[in-house]
Amino acid sequence: MIMYLNKRIIFGWLLLGGLFAGACGEDEPAPAAEPLDLSIRAALAPVLTADGTASVEECRMEWSADDAFGLWGRSSRFADNNVCFTLQEVSADGEGIFSGSVSDAPGAGPQTLRALYLYRDNRGFDPAYLSVKLPAAQIQSGGVCDVKRYGFLVATLENADVASGEVAMEFSTPCAVLKLEIDAAGTPLADKKLSSVRIESERPLIGSMIYNLERNEVEVPCNGKTVNLTLADTPSLSGKCAAWFTLCEAELAGAPLKIQLLCTDKSVVDIVCEPQIALQAARVSELPLNLAALIASGDAEVSEFRVDLSENGTSNCYVVSAADKYKFRPTCGNSNDLPAGMTRIDWLWMSAPDLIAEVGYEKGMVVFRAGEARGNAVIAAFNDAGEIVWSWHIWLTEDPAADLHAGMSKSSTVIWAPSRPKWMTISPMAFIISGDARILSSARVITGRRSNVKRRPVSLRLRPIML
Repeated sequence: MIMYLNKRIIFGWLLLGGLFAGACGEDEPAPAAEPLDLSIRAALAPVLTADGTASVEECRMEWSADDAFGLWGRSSRFADNNVCFTLQEVSADGEGIFSGSVSDAPGAGPQTLRALYLYRDNRGFDPAYLSVKLPAAQIQSGGVCDVKRYGFLVATLENADVASGEVAMEFSTPCAVLKLEIDAAGTPLADKKLSSVRIESERPLIGSMIYNLERNEVEVPCNGKTVNLTLADTPSLSGKCAAWFTLCEAELAGAPLKIQLLCTDKSVVDIVCEPQIALQAARVSELPLNLAALIASGDAEVSEFRVDLSENGTSNCYVVSAADKYKFRPTCGNSNDLPAGMTRIDWLWMSAPDLIAEVGYEKGMVVFRAGEARGNAVIAAFNDAGEIVWSWHIWLTEDPAADLHAGMSKSSTVIWAPSRPKWMTISPMAFIISGDARILSSARVITGRRSNVKRRPVSLRLRPIML
């Protein structure tokens, strides 16, 4: 019995000793991560021609003061997210020397570093889901393309030895560049200067997108299809002129482009073309525009610039605050419907002589010229019988907000309905401006011989506006 107990005691002691020995033999806890100052030598990969055989000197890729990028670091033990690295200096060979800090610890091993220029403090922690944006308004100066200003840059470095305190990374752009080569020789535009270029595409070209920095690809594409380029130095069209756009990757074959050139004298060239090119990352795609040939083929038309009042939406009332030439889409109020039976556009009434002139219908738009005078005018759409099928109010004023008064009943209407020439007063006059109902002060509508306003006998219909 005693021998049996002793065996159990001995076995227990042996078991406890084994557990104790195992505990003593375990690895010590991994050292905690500590900040490590890191210097990154950042080179810039050039933007190449479409075939990738040569760099394009006009595509500017240079580091400049106050540049900064975000860094995401990953090791087997810890992660850094969107750490800001700021430019300290630019070397003689154009490399940017950036400084910041990463997490490190003895024995942590190499890291994978991923960087995104430009730095934003709200980029987030997930390098696979980063928000970036290509702006719809771009500026060109000096005949060069500033890809870094309007696009974004990325870089990846595998197995980075951050413990050394210095690493090198190469940044490239996932953006594409479109170069329009404009030749106005043999056209009346050759003696003019170019102010801006506008592109409308059936394919997305600009806007916000989600970029996956881990796979170096776009996760969620952009959806903007219109981009405007301002040429700050207004180059002359007497020779060939280049317009540079920073865009996303896109296949343009089979997707017509609408291109509008605006000159400093407000001459406009509207072009429709179907380029057989693909916009590729870090590549320049060239699109030649021979204006003489395009005009001869009917693919380009020269006209005068007009401010589009309906660019941001249609209405029954438009506010004009400067002398200029204007246009708007002739829809029934805020809808997309054209007035039924409309065959002619003309002015109907003005509160003072010559408020508007040159009223007409061109290329699907109501057009008119406004002078310096202030007041109110009405433009009407007529059918073949001379009957009014719709009308629009043009309010010429210095400060529309100052003359608007809140508060009108839902039963208020606009009435333009004399059955024969006569004097009439309408009060109040209600209009919808930018979607909000407002009251204008009383206005006298004058038609007929007793007025010093241009006389125009008309027959109008009552058309209430339901607010």
